[in-house]
Amino acid sequence: LKPYLMRSAPPALHSSAKAWRRYSLEFAALRRMSPRVFGVLISIEPAIAALVGLLFLRETLEVRSLIAIALVTVAAIGSTVFGKQDSAH
Repeated sequence: LKPYLMRSAPPALHSSAKAWRRYSLEFAALRRMSPRVFGVLISIEPAIAALVGLLFLRETLEVRSLIAIALVTVAAIGSTVFGKQDSAH
């Protein structure tokens, strides 16, 4: 194999394993909490990621990006809290 492929394989495998682990933890959490609480927690993920990026990586976002994160978060929380109840839960 080419040297650049050998160097890029470990990070690719590591990132795939991290994504798999994250989603498996989310599914485990979904089984243990109500869908409404889970929905609210998942909907604030972009806001938390932006805050972590700001605090630890000194990354800044444009105002437009911050507004987009706020709108998506509010919409997701609104649909979770005020949405139609599923009869199965």
